[in-house]
Amino acid sequence: MQTWETIMIKPGWFRVFCLSSIILMMSVNEGSAADTSTVTITGTVKNRTCSLATDSKSLTVDLMKNPVKQFYKKGATASPVIFKIRLSPCGMSVTSVKVKFTGIADVNNPELLQVSGVSGIGLQFLSDLMKPIKVNQYPDVSVTLQPDKENLIIFYARLMTTGLPVNAGTFSANASFTMEFQ
Repeated sequence: MQTWETIMIKPGWFRVFCLSSIILMMSVNEGSAADTSTVTITGTVKNRTCSLATDSKSLTVDLMKNPVKQFYKKGATASPVIFKIRLSPCGMSVTSVKVKFTGIADVNNPELLQVSGVSGIGLQFLSDLMKPIKVNQYPDVSVTLQPDKENLIIFYARLMTTGLPVNAGTFSANASFTMEFQ
C-alpha cells in the first residue's frame, strides 16, 4: 500500500506536465495567428511584334567552293554570301530589331562560329552594311523595321582564317538566331 507522501510525488510530475502543456498551447496559439501580407504582380501588355515567315524558319546558306590558297594568313576571308530573314507583317509599334546568332564559338576566334569538317577557319556573320556580328552576342546596332509591313533583314556569312594551316574538306556549321524587338 502506498503512503500519502508517495502519492504527493506523482502529482508534482503532473504539475510539470500540465505547465509544459499550457506553455506549448500558448506558443502554438501565438504562431497560428493570422498575418496578412501582400503579393505584388507586375507585367507588360505589348503590341504585336513580328512573326518569322515560314520560309525563314530553316535557312541553308551555301558558301560554295573556296580554294585553300585563299586562306593564306590569319584573318583572310572568303567572299561574303547573302542570306535574308523575312518577317511577316509587323505590329504598328515595332520600330527595330536586333538579331543574335547563337552557336559554338570558334576556339581560336570566339567572335566567329565554329565549323566542323575542316580546321583553321571559322564562320563570320555580317550585317547588311558588312559590319561584323559577333556570335552569341546581340549587335550594338539594330535594324530598322517598317511597321505593319513585311520586312526583309539582310545578312552575310563568310569564312575567315583563324589558324594555319587550313585543311581542305567539306565543312558545316549550325547556328540559331534570336530576335529582340524594340
